Amino acid sequence: MSMITLKEEAVAKADRARSLLLLHCSGRGCRDHFDFVEVPTYSSLSLRIAEVALVGTTFTTNLLLIVAIISARKLSGSPFFKLVIILSAVFLVHCLCVLVLKLLPLFLSYTFVYQVEISLYIDIFSKYCTILLIFVLSLYRFFMLTANRFGDILFTNWRFWLFPLGTFALSAGATVAVVIVDKMSRKYVSWLGYADYSETSTLLTAINYVSISISFVSIGLHAVIYLCMRKTRRKFLSNNRDGVSKAERTMLIQIALIAAVETLFLLLFIILPQLDIAEGDLYLIVSLYNILCSIPELLIPVFVLLLSKDLKQSLGRLILPENSVTQHTKTIT
Repeated sequence: MSMITLKEEAVAKADRARSLLLLHCSGRGCRDHFDFVEVPTYSSLSLRIAEVALVGTTFTTNLLLIVAIISARKLSGSPFFKLVIILSAVFLVHCLCVLVLKLLPLFLSYTFVYQVEISLYIDIFSKYCTILLIFVLSLYRFFMLTANRFGDILFTNWRFWLFPLGTFALSAGATVAVVIVDKMSRKYVSWLGYADYSETSTLLTAINYVSISISFVSIGLHAVIYLCMRKTRRKFLSNNRDGVSKAERTMLIQIALIAAVETLFLLLFIILPQLDIAEGDLYLIVSLYNILCSIPELLIPVFVLLLSKDLKQSLGRLILPENSVTQHTKTIT
């Protein structure tokens, strides 16, 4: 997820003695400004450590989820679980980029060319990509329940790849458009951390509203799917003995909850920059937001690995291979 985007005037209200156009830095240059930090050092360090821990946990669980799905051969061929793998891969790459481009530079005081620009593009891209992929997941299950043949036509063979590729293209286009049109930039503010600025917010606001609408549609589709499943439960249980569709149905409520959480963070993303917040409170809110906004990326692998029996068994076989288990046989005398 991207950090909260703030107008420079809104942040300047916190302390008009500081000029945010001048008081920003990167890497070792930040040390010159630490004397002006009014946030307690232990508080800042605790928040940064918490963010590193959460991002690291998210990275690990998404990696385990991808490995578990690929190892469960009967699930890895399903379009639904292929989409889950792609979604987790997006989370995985995003977590890695957050660690390398944003968190480690703060701890190790290093910088390189285009560091903040790359992190800005990746954050915004991953946010839009997550919303669209969750929508495609709900769309797939909706078609498979209401128009099975049509769903098979859309999501089989090469046609399946049109959806993730289209998602990547739309997300990339929206990201570039927002950054260029609204003239967004990311800067390091010594008392705040990394913050995003935009001279205008017209396109960003419009795309955020579209994203919220897509998220609500995803939640609505999941609600319809859930009702359809309850109505035709016996039919599905009798027609799907391979366990694939059952595993997909088990994940629907999890994906719906994740879509709801994602929508909540999108709403906060729009509301918080509009508030008139004091400097100390702004630091805490932005830091907590950047920590908590990783939760949607963590919920998918945690829910799936804990609640999906097939994936738990697949992961268990990887951790404890069958050939490593000592088999005991009775001795006949």
